[in-house]
Amino acid sequence: MIAFEDGHRVKLKADAYVLRHKALTGLAFEKNLLALVAAGGVDDVLPLLAEDVAAAVRAYQTQVLGALGRWEAKLHAFVGENAHLERKEFAAKTKASLPPLLQPIAFRARDGIPPRNGLMGILERAAHSDTRVEAIRPVFEMAWTPVRVDD
Repeated sequence: MIAFEDGHRVKLKADAYVLRHKALTGLAFEKNLLALVAAGGVDDVLPLLAEDVAAAVRAYQTQVLGALGRWEAKLHAFVGENAHLERKEFAAKTKASLPPLLQPIAFRARDGIPPRNGLMGILERAAHSDTRVEAIRPVFEMAWTPVRVDD
């Protein structure tokens, strides 16, 4: 902040300050953090964050990607165990065994598309709105406390 004798004040913000502020402002909304996780961009913002905030962001990323990895393994196993079934039987077993959000991924996995692709797609789509984040929260075991931004 520069203060002139006539009372006029000017606040100069360096590029690093603006980038840090944008990163912190984005963390006020879980959907923005989820977008970073889905895009693999968390490591890019960690150096801009205070230590405690960076630790919380890392923990969130670990939580989300850990759940994704567990579902990926479960889907691989499920498809492997049930690949011999006729499509109708596979559909019935899928409906009885998996959350609705993951059922289409099981069908695509049966057709040879890696489950990770579908799971990452869920994260990417959810990052577009808070409502979508809430819809996937139980499946991906997500919990986030918004970051408060102070200038």
